Amino acid sequence: MSLGLYLKGRFSPKNKDGEEVSLPVFDRGKLEEFERWISNVAFDEMEWSQWTEDDEGNPCLMLLLHPGAEPIMLSPLADDELLVAAATSSARPRLSHLYL
Repeated sequence: MSLGLYLKGRFSPKNKDGEEVSLPVFDRGKLEEFERWISNVAFDEMEWSQWTEDDEGNPCLMLLLHPGAEPIMLSPLADDELLVAAATSSARPRLSHLYL
């Protein structure tokens, strides 16, 4: 059985005084910062990262974090919205390793 994740999140940041921070929160520059961070934190686990675009021209960061899994996609949808999509079918748990 597989499970596909298609998560859309909205983030409205505020500074320490409670005032909203200027947008954009999510853009290619922020995703490039995230790509550098994740490659430093998960350098042993990350197989590769790649940039592409969706049908509407939005930048998409693809991350392969496991050799048996499909890539995770991160894409800004709006200045304050981020889409994260992943499929779990190829990296499902192997029942032979479970002890019941």
